Amino acid sequence: PSRPPSPDLLQAIRNTKVWRDFAGPPCKKLAAVLYAPGEAKGVPDAEHQSVLGQMKWLTNEGFSVRDGIEHMHALINFMLKHEREYQVVDQFVDAMKMEPHWPAQLKDKPQREHADYAWLLLCRLLTVLDLKPYIDPIPPPTFAGITPLIFPPIGDRDDPPTAFNFTLRELVDEGFIIETTSKIMDHLVFSGRTVQILTLSRKQVLRLMCYSDNVVARAVGLDGVGKEILYSFGKLVEDEFTDRYRLPVSLGVFDINESDGQKGELVDDLTAVTSIIKLYQQKAGADCRPEIFASRVLAIEKELRRRRRWYNRLRRDVRKREREEPVMFWGTVLATFFGICSIIQTVTSIWSLVLALRLP
Repeated sequence: PSRPPSPDLLQAIRNTKVWRDFAGPPCKKLAAVLYAPGEAKGVPDAEHQSVLGQMKWLTNEGFSVRDGIEHMHALINFMLKHEREYQVVDQFVDAMKMEPHWPAQLKDKPQREHADYAWLLLCRLLTVLDLKPYIDPIPPPTFAGITPLIFPPIGDRDDPPTAFNFTLRELVDEGFIIETTSKIMDHLVFSGRTVQILTLSRKQVLRLMCYSDNVVARAVGLDGVGKEILYSFGKLVEDEFTDRYRLPVSLGVFDINESDGQKGELVDDLTAVTSIIKLYQQKAGADCRPEIFASRVLAIEKELRRRRRWYNRLRRDVRKREREEPVMFWGTVLATFFGICSIIQTVTSIWSLVLALRLP
């Protein structure tokens, strides 16, 4: 039997009562299956709100929310029943194509488009925006195969990092460009001079706290992403408390201007975010080591060491002075030039006098 159509995208974006009444109850049931009991259970509705927010993207792609939720339940069961090497995408798709509520718009489409829908379901369950950069042009055969594509393992000759060892201020002082991102899988991506840093808000922090309880993230080996991001922020902003976190706020790393949920909150966004960061900052031990983010941490640390060599630092400081204080810079250059000329002239005069005295 056909199901009632989903509310349109505008209602989903505006989070209207029609949208909440339609998607809220099935999302709550999905959240109860998707998130195992764990650390975030003390956070009211954190998992439910995370799942509800992801359903808007199904509507945006033109798929039924109710059908999508049913398919997500099936994908969760499939992944829990199979070890990582047996989580074959085509096997899941072939089984689901026989179900009556598999998307009708995919009926005559090639297998790749059916597989793309399965990857879309995985995106929603992992609460990430998009996996297309990692699955194009050729996706991995298994769902778990996405993990090494997002987070490549470190080389055989590299020693794994023991901790997150760089702060946000150190990165800025050493000339890195900080680019904020809303994608949790892009945190600490380093390219050229640019380091991507996840923008943290109250909602984002709660989502990260829930991540280790996400059974699908566990199934593909990504359950440590949330805690490692929070551990990294414990180091990134460890010296910013005395300045009221002015640097991360100015860079857009902290989003403290949320309009949702402000009324009735006991603490402001900045206090809520930084309090949770401090909680993770105080934790110590082997679980604080970057494992999933190891290759990214190593790449940034290697570039930091290169930039801290004296000749690189001298060259960078000279360029900075030329850019920020051109008059003072060129005045100093000219003064140095004339000073050297004076020294050369003095030395020449002395040698001329010595030679004159030695002549018979």
